[in-house]
Amino acid sequence: GKFLQRVLDLFKKTMNVIKKVLGTVVDLIVAFWIWLKDIGWLLLLGLFLAAGLLYGIWRSAAPAVRDYRLRAIRERDPRRFVFECYFEMERMLSGKGAPRPAFLSPVEYRVVLSTRFKDWMPQIGAIIGLFDRARYGAFPVGSKEVTEMHRAYEDLRNMMRRQTNPV
Repeated sequence: GKFLQRVLDLFKKTMNVIKKVLGTVVDLIVAFWIWLKDIGWLLLLGLFLAAGLLYGIWRSAAPAVRDYRLRAIRERDPRRFVFECYFEMERMLSGKGAPRPAFLSPVEYRVVLSTRFKDWMPQIGAIIGLFDRARYGAFPVGSKEVTEMHRAYEDLRNMMRRQTNPV
């Protein structure tokens, strides 16, 4: 009787609410489709083009930004400069398909790199050696180490730009 009638009324009310919600969703989809068909496609296309343009600008400006940042760090904190050059080397080598696995120390990473990047090993070895001295050494990083690191980093970067597949 009464209980069954209440359950049936609740079911009808629930179904009406669901019907109204679905009707609203359909109305929103239709309105969005009309907007998209009329002008929305143009706005979305503009948004994607602007995003692509900004990405292109960033990709073009990123090396200059990194160089500027390294120059600023070199003047303020020589030890950090050595670290940042090492991290930049890791980033560049990662871009060449040789990321450093987290379980390898920098010295072990050098051994792995020596089989693939023979032509670049003098620079890679210098960068890793200076990084090791800066990180674990007992003496502070001096201007000699900073100059060596900068030279090795610049040489490696220039070699990487010229040569795409080292042996």
